[in-house]
Amino acid sequence: MSSATTSPDIEPLTVREVFNRGRYIVPVYQRAYAWGENQILTLLQDVSDYRRRNAASYYIGSLVTHRGHDIAGDETHFEVVDGQQRLTTLFIILSTLSNMHDARPDEAVLSYEGRDNSTRDLAVLARDGDKTIVGDLTVAGIRVAVETVRSAVQSGHFTQDDVAYLIDHVKVARTALPARTDLNHYFEVMNSRGEQLEKHEIAKAHLMSLIAGEGDADARSHAFAVVWDACSDLSRHVQGRFPTSVRDELFGKESWDDFRPTTFADIVAAINTAPGGELKPTALSAILAGTASIDHVESEKDEEATERFGAIIDFPNFLLHVLALADLERPEFSWAEAGASDRVSLDDKKLVEQFESAVATAPQAEAFAFTLLRARYLFDKYVIKTDLTRASEDDSNWVLNRARLTRTGSKRQLTPVATFAAGEADDDAAAVGDQRHLVILQSMFQVTDSRRAYKNFLYAILDYLYRQESVASGDFIAFMQGLAAKRYAMTIDQTLLDAGTSVPHFALNYLDYLLWSDPTGYATSHGADVSGYKFRYRTSIEHFHPQHPDPDSQIRTWERVDVDRFGNLCIMTRSENSQRSNLAPVAKVGQYRAERQTLKFQIMADMTKATGEWTSGQVDDHGRTMRNILDAAVTSAGSE
Repeated sequence: MSSATTSPDIEPLTVREVFNRGRYIVPVYQRAYAWGENQILTLLQDVSDYRRRNAASYYIGSLVTHRGHDIAGDETHFEVVDGQQRLTTLFIILSTLSNMHDARPDEAVLSYEGRDNSTRDLAVLARDGDKTIVGDLTVAGIRVAVETVRSAVQSGHFTQDDVAYLIDHVKVARTALPARTDLNHYFEVMNSRGEQLEKHEIAKAHLMSLIAGEGDADARSHAFAVVWDACSDLSRHVQGRFPTSVRDELFGKESWDDFRPTTFADIVAAINTAPGGELKPTALSAILAGTASIDHVESEKDEEATERFGAIIDFPNFLLHVLALADLERPEFSWAEAGASDRVSLDDKKLVEQFESAVATAPQAEAFAFTLLRARYLFDKYVIKTDLTRASEDDSNWVLNRARLTRTGSKRQLTPVATFAAGEADDDAAAVGDQRHLVILQSMFQVTDSRRAYKNFLYAILDYLYRQESVASGDFIAFMQGLAAKRYAMTIDQTLLDAGTSVPHFALNYLDYLLWSDPTGYATSHGADVSGYKFRYRTSIEHFHPQHPDPDSQIRTWERVDVDRFGNLCIMTRSENSQRSNLAPVAKVGQYRAERQTLKFQIMADMTKATGEWTSGQVDDHGRTMRNILDAAVTSAGSE
């Protein structure tokens, strides 16, 4: 930088102070506002978590700025160099919830250079506050943000206390670069610098340091590092990260699909004595520096030699699930608690401190490594993933695969096959049916809880699998059905079913599962295509009769209490909803591809086609029928 001798001006500011102490312009070279529902919900959840922990303050990151020229003649503005997504989200939250606090930002405090629609929408939000009509906003990302914030408040996930904490206890480190900073050089340095040490790498170093001073430490540390590195690659089955000789010992030479170790000592022996797994010492300092790697002997060409799968969780969050599983005193999962254990929270922000607190001895570190490998084996075999080799426009190409040894002459290779419908069961209709049933059940949870963190349903599945000596498809289905019913019964407020965009997404997804699995064939008899159905990432609540009808549709506007009823609601993708949300029901039926929509939507579409209209009476009938299906499922589950 041209001002290398001048230090940046760094101010720790509360959210209130951020918007009271300056005007901000997002320059044209920065990307447009792009945060989606998951990122916004994660921010809101983090704020709520820290507030409940009575933390004096919570730093959510930095805001790097560069002092700009005087635009209005009486005020210096800050050009946003880094942090514009977080800054814009905070502006939207304060504006959207203006009725809940006294820190409403001025409409001129944030603008986007060269993006007039974004600047206009932000000004409208600041001016109209909680009374803003979402349909008046022109930028899709800003509309999604407003809907997400409102939904979080209406559902009780973000409260008045959370808002107060956000304003005066959540802090941002605002860094003002020196006036003479060469921004081109700054970006060059930022883009070329090395990555910081990841939290999970710090946790790894902590665990290995515990093993380092124990007995045959080199062999045990090496085995720990090999297991950790193998499990960190979620893009293919864990067997594929070991040489074939080590696979023979760990997963059985006849199948590579039989988890054989019973202790960490078994893993140490397999890795350090099998040909190709011999010790290659790695210094702890190299691990801390992020330069360490474990050399693996490549096996014969596997079908999974390259990245094949997309996991529903990342490695740091998976580690927290395993840490919870390693707690031998843990109770079985319950939606009433909605947590992993008393000791472990599924919150990767606290990953390092949780590992340092929970694992303090070499035996505990080694027990964790054993749990890690076994849990990863179970995760690969029994939890859905996406197949990256199949074309998909929305990441919903779900598969449930296990890894199996296949032979062609003398050649051995690892091949992915269907978990419950492969090998001798290839022609077994029941096995094929169970396989699809489990994919449907798990994807129902995944599209509802798509975030990587706080994935309680995945912990519940791993907890169940880890307790089983063997996993039968029928028992697994029954467990998943019970898990879904309990979640609906214990977490869904029935009054929210008639709450428009605040209806819990799980209620609608669970209803679709019940329609799909209904042995009476109700959905099929009412025009729905059950055979080709799959869960997709549908995150937008749609009013079948629109809230604000298109003036050309010649249909009247219903009262809010009527349009928000459960019988008038369905869920679809954001892009589909934003394109046609104001159309009349008859027009929607003609323009939406039925096979891509939920079963509930398809049933409503069939009712509309049968009568040529969509009336308040149909909403009542349909809503009552759908509620009865939900209530019957919960009652049935409770009696078992």
